[in-house]
Amino acid sequence: MAKETRFAHLIHLAQRSLFRAVDRSLRARLDIGSAQLGVLYYLHEHPGCTLGALSRGLMLNNSAITGVVGRMREAGLVERQPLPNDRRTARVVLTDRGRAVVQDAAPLLNHFNETIRHDFTEAELDTVRRFLERVIDRFSDHHEDMPHEQ
Repeated sequence: MAKETRFAHLIHLAQRSLFRAVDRSLRARLDIGSAQLGVLYYLHEHPGCTLGALSRGLMLNNSAITGVVGRMREAGLVERQPLPNDRRTARVVLTDRGRAVVQDAAPLLNHFNETIRHDFTEAELDTVRRFLERVIDRFSDHHEDMPHEQ
């Protein structure tokens, strides 16, 4: 098996393992999943962004964002507000409950980040960070560049 294939597989397994653990903890403590928390954190950092901006920022397709935001609206975590100059486009904003969940999730996420960092030097962590950032940059919008089977 080629190293590139192994790296992709290891990244996939690491992501799945981490997000399963995060999801279990989030659901048990805050009754939300990691996808919803990702939306909450993005909105916390980019208040009042549109669904399109949210979709691009989280690298999810529009239908996935629409579904997640709809469920979050029903749960009272976010609201959609029409733009004054374009009633077809809506901003997504955190509710008080959404802001509280962001605050309540911080210690849990800090715990997971500390667990990830445990037993690594700052230099090793910096190398991993740079590696992951480069992987993201290389593949963010380049899926059409992948070789096709003939």
